[in-house]
Amino acid sequence: MASSCAPRPGALQVLVFESSPAAKGALRVRGRVEQGTLRPGERCLLTPGSAPCVVEVLRMAASRNVVPLEEAKSGQNVELQLSGGPFPDWPAVGGASTVGWCGSVLGSAQSPVEVSDSVKAYLEVLELPRPMTAGFKAVLHVHAATVDAEIDQILDATDWATGVTTERPKIVKAGQRLTVLLKFSRQVPVCSVSDAQSSRLGLLMLRLEETTVAVGHVLEVR
Repeated sequence: MASSCAPRPGALQVLVFESSPAAKGALRVRGRVEQGTLRPGERCLLTPGSAPCVVEVLRMAASRNVVPLEEAKSGQNVELQLSGGPFPDWPAVGGASTVGWCGSVLGSAQSPVEVSDSVKAYLEVLELPRPMTAGFKAVLHVHAATVDAEIDQILDATDWATGVTTERPKIVKAGQRLTVLLKFSRQVPVCSVSDAQSSRLGLLMLRLEETTVAVGHVLEVR
């Protein structure tokens, strides 16, 4: 079913949650239209990897009956069959526990989704099991992708309580807002939140095991 919220305009973005091979080199995909409108016959790119494909089948996801769709808008969960393969065995950006193209994004061939392994980001530090300095490593969650990340540089830190900003601090603590440079272990689809077409591709969460260390968003794709 469609979201009750107004559809998000802009270039197509479909977040990929699951994928599996189909006959004749096709790929079955389950995901959600995050932005734009998707129609059967549309030519797309699956990123990372910029794999060209065509939407051959479009139907409603999680339905007991097969419900073909003439179009799907933002907020709708969908099942797709993509032709254009064979598709490579792309390392899943959803994390080690996922397979196939989980964590990838299907975008318009005319406006492909940007991918990167480095961003400038704003983070709010919530809880720190150990000190955070440059070189701090954690697991990053961004849309359906999960990737190892490292804080390459801490550009500034602002204390929530006092509003005092420290330039290039050597160490930071919980209760501070940071501007940092993040490096990822591999490329993931990502956008700046200042971009009108960013959607969830710019929202970040850093975790250490069961602890959510920080949340924030992408300021700049590098």
